[in-house]
This record gives sequence, C-alpha cells and structure tokens, in this order.
Amino acid sequence: MTDLEDFLGSLRRKRRELLNDFSKQEHKIAGHLLTYGRVSHSKDSSEAERMNALLGEKVEYESGDRRVDDLLLFDNILVLANYVDVLKATIDWINRQIEESGIFDKIKELDKVTQFMGVIDAAKKRYTDAVEEAENRQKMSQAWRSYVS
Repeated sequence: MTDLEDFLGSLRRKRRELLNDFSKQEHKIAGHLLTYGRVSHSKDSSEAERMNALLGEKVEYESGDRRVDDLLLFDNILVLANYVDVLKATIDWINRQIEESGIFDKIKELDKVTQFMGVIDAAKKRYTDAVEEAENRQKMSQAWRSYVS
C-alpha cells in the first residue's frame, strides 16, 4: 500500500468519525434548540432567562454552522485527494505505456547523440581556433620577414 492510499484511507476513516460525531451532536443540539425556544417564548420565563435562551440558541446555531463548514471543507479535501490519486494512477499508466513503447530508450540514445554532438562541436571549435592561430602566426611571420628584409 502506498503512502497516498494510506492517506486516503485515513481521510475516509476521519470523515466517517466526523459524520458520526456530527450526527450525535445534531440530536443533542436539536434538543438544546427546542429547550431554548420554549424558554424564550414562555410567559413564565424571566427576562434574563429569555436572554440566556436567545444567546444559547445563537451559540448553538453558530456551532452547527461551524461543524457544517468543517465537514464541507473536509469533503473538499477528500475530493481533491481522490483526484490526486486518480491523476497519479493516470500518470503511472502513461509512464508504463511510454516505457513499454521504448521511447525512454530512444530518449537516452538521443541524449547520448546530443552529448556526442557537443563533443564534436567543441573539437571543431578547437580545430578552427588552432587554424586561425596558425594563420595569424604565418601572417605575423611573413610580416616580420618583410619588415626584416
């Protein structure tokens, strides 16, 4: 099993845990919201109890929103990780196809030819430089002879 498959497995397990936790908390939060709603609309509740109930209700809603946002973000991460896994499998398949076709061997051969061409170009440049220097020496020698004579 590769590191990516291990990572995907751990993401899936974590997602199940988050969904189970969310489901358990959802029932608990629904009970709290029902209680807060009863207290805030009850005629027997004091003003302080109503305010506490409204604040508690707001906190529960915000907490639920955060949990939903976290789940959506985690689902997006899981989708992206699956996408990366598919891309990796596709790239591996393409590489196998290229390797089976012998293109990698041809590329290696082309690299060797390119290196050899570089060596030939360097030798050619050294040869032309040597010829130019010999011609320059000959011209200097002829100029010196004509000056001396």
